[in-house]
Amino acid sequence: MIQQVTPRQVAHRLKLVLDPEVGINIVDLGLVYGINCQDADVKVTVTMTSMGCPMTHYIRMSIENVLSKMQNIRNGEIELVWSPAWSPSMINPEVLPPGRGC
Repeated sequence: MIQQVTPRQVAHRLKLVLDPEVGINIVDLGLVYGINCQDADVKVTVTMTSMGCPMTHYIRMSIENVLSKMQNIRNGEIELVWSPAWSPSMINPEVLPPGRGC
């Protein structure tokens, strides 16, 4: 019997994916809106900092790479959404340097 992966496990691994322009991982940056795990299928709902983000392809490929290396995942799907729009207030304040609140 295959043990089902949890959203928490996926989120932990997605912290390996950095937005190269900002230098913060996509989870703490607030780009991951949801993680749905159903049996061995995982759907990650993400956004980008802007619709014209030049790193969209790179970030998507990085997410796919992370998911493909996780055990107990048969299919990984990435859904890119634009609503709600991302804002700097979504950044985890713990990853910001002192005095750089949003």
